Amino acid sequence: MIFMKEILYILIILKNMDIKYGYMGIGYHLILINLPLAFIFIIINFIFFPSLIFRGFIFMTAGLILIIAGFFIVIFSLKSLLNGIKNNKLVRDGLYKYVRHPLYVGWIFFIIPGIILLLGLDLFSMIFFTSIISLKFLIKREEKSLEQQFGSEYAKYKKEVNAFIPKIKFERKK
Repeated sequence: MIFMKEILYILIILKNMDIKYGYMGIGYHLILINLPLAFIFIIINFIFFPSLIFRGFIFMTAGLILIIAGFFIVIFSLKSLLNGIKNNKLVRDGLYKYVRHPLYVGWIFFIIPGIILLLGLDLFSMIFFTSIISLKFLIKREEKSLEQQFGSEYAKYKKEVNAFIPKIKFERKK
């Protein structure tokens, strides 16, 4: 039930916001690049490799778990992001205190692999790689824009927080 509450909250904020084209980052570029490829890979997979589809309970369960985890990551990240946009502030709370791009982490490292495992779409795994390559080039544009918008605050945040993998801090006890 809490999941539905988060989705409704995000929809209400989106409805009441005046979001400019491209304001929310490079996500739409990733979709434009990878969505047509996804359809092509799915069709090829179903036509030429039907025996690979639905491989077994363990793969399907692992895929479902990854997809659910990915959606939670995306929903909670989007909630924090929209609050930041609404208040015109750099988002550093929620999942953004661990990684700079949790929305992309949710999609690329959880949802896409989850779909691959759940449906057994081996060729769909190419979307994972094209997403990584697209992200590598597009993220530079997004971060440059954020540096222009937030200045030294974003530069400091960029030094403190990794883009995709959280930093592990080891503390010595004295």
